[in-house]
Amino acid sequence: MDYPSMTPDGRTLLFSWAAKRPELPNVKVNDNFDLYRLDLGNPAAAPELLRGPDLNRIREGAVRTLRFVHNETAPILTAPGDLYFWSERLDGMGDRDVYIARADGKGGIQRPELLPAPINSAGSDDGAWVSPDGKTMLMTYSDRGGCGGSDLFIANWTGKTWTDPVNLGCTINSPCDEDAATLIPGTHTLVFASAVRRLDRVCCCLMVGTTASQHAVIVGGWEAHKVAWWRVLQA
Repeated sequence: MDYPSMTPDGRTLLFSWAAKRPELPNVKVNDNFDLYRLDLGNPAAAPELLRGPDLNRIREGAVRTLRFVHNETAPILTAPGDLYFWSERLDGMGDRDVYIARADGKGGIQRPELLPAPINSAGSDDGAWVSPDGKTMLMTYSDRGGCGGSDLFIANWTGKTWTDPVNLGCTINSPCDEDAATLIPGTHTLVFASAVRRLDRVCCCLMVGTTASQHAVIVGGWEAHKVAWWRVLQA
């Protein structure tokens, strides 16, 4: 299981999972990550494949072992019912892109659409998280400048388009890789992963940034550094 998220009502867990597809017994696939849901209100519930037109592509044939092609990852559902995720598709804009499957007004979703620039580019655009109201997006870029490695960026919805993603700055980003950022709803708390270099090793750490205390803590290591990312969020 990878990149879990909660629906805005807190009743469903969404995630990416490379589980076997019983309906495809004779199809040879390789690490085929698809989007799933789990009903948290039912103790006997089992993961269910998310259904929608052209949503979960099969990693078979010529793309069976090609990079990350046809792996769907990081599902995020907004309160209006729009589903965001990222994937690598040969008909996309770049290596990895962010997609939106808009609500169809009947409880389902429409065919995924590739988000246009400035969110997607010819490079690798992934790690996207969208706020429940659909107005704020956090994402990871490794080729748009910043503090080194993959950095966290933020963009806002104007009502017509997404603003240019802005780097969260080097008090949050480091010379290593940061990704999987989430802003906890109703708080000023940012949670993200960081590959922090410690002596001769690179360790993956859970990071928490808050505006109230103005610091970021490596959970478990209790090391901290100051942050100033909230001003970017409000810009």
